[in-house]
Formats: sequence, structure tokens, C-alpha cells
Amino acid sequence: MITSIELTETTRANVIKLLSTLYDEPSTNDGILTRFLALINADLTDEEISVLVLKYGLDGSALKTLEEVDKELGIGREKIRQIEARTFRMLRHPVRGRSIFGIVDEPQAWSFTLSSDLTDTNLWVRTVNALKRMGITTVSGLMNVKLADLLKERNLGQKSFQEIVDFIKANKDLR
Repeated sequence: MITSIELTETTRANVIKLLSTLYDEPSTNDGILTRFLALINADLTDEEISVLVLKYGLDGSALKTLEEVDKELGIGREKIRQIEARTFRMLRHPVRGRSIFGIVDEPQAWSFTLSSDLTDTNLWVRTVNALKRMGITTVSGLMNVKLADLLKERNLGQKSFQEIVDFIKANKDLR
């Protein structure tokens, strides 16, 4: 099994072909190619990497057919096709595409007051819904709640609780 892919002069052309197969924006920019390979190496299993390397010649060799990849891996043509399709779906995901092409969402500036509704804050929807079930709908209500009361809420998980504590600490000047 192959565990990672390196960008070399011999693999460069095949990596560009794979990238242009996945995305409509073919690129020869080294930064994009490096991010693409880093993403593959971090997110894919050894089996998925092996299929891509063998099928698309990412080790510098020629592109291979399903039969040739099957001979090397011994997992069957249909399984190879399924792995390839699953890997392509995963790599085509918009979040991965934005990280590959260096498009980073700008952090949203949150502006709210004590009378603001909790939906106007940057709290997770799950957290806001749990707070609404407790009858807390405004920032003021959240800033004045006792943490012990939050711990009693059945639908408020550990992450939501920590998010609320962090929110209160970050906005203590609103009190």
C-alpha cells in the first residue's frame, strides 16, 4: 500500500491532470498543487491513496486501467471503481475545494447588544435552541444566567456549555 504522495517533477503533470479532472479550474500553481496533495495525504486512507497513485500515475508511472490496478492491489475492479468514486466525491466537496484553491471565508464581524436576540450572535444553532427551551432568548438573559442552571438543562451538551462559558467571558463588558 502507498501511504503518501509527493510532488516531484515526474509526478507534476499527472497531479495536474487529476486536479483538472476533479475541478473545472486546472492549475499549475505550486501552492495549489501542494495544498491538494497535503489534503489527499491527510484525509485519505492508504487504500484510497494507493488507488489514486496507481490509476493516475501519481508515482511518476503511466496511468493504469482498472485491471492493472486490480493486479497490483488485488481488491477487484468494482471495489477500485467504488473507492475512486467515493474519493472523488470527498475531494470535490466545496469545503475541500476552497481550502485547496486558497479561498478562505472572512470571519464575520458580530455586532450585538444586550437586547439582541440569541440568533443574532455567533452561537451554534444547537446551543441557541437549547437556550430557547430554557426560556433564554436574548443576550441579556444569557449574560445573567447561572452556570449551575445551565448544567441542569438536559439538551445542553458539553461543547454547547463550553461555548456559552466562552461567549460570556468574551462579552463580559456588555454587562
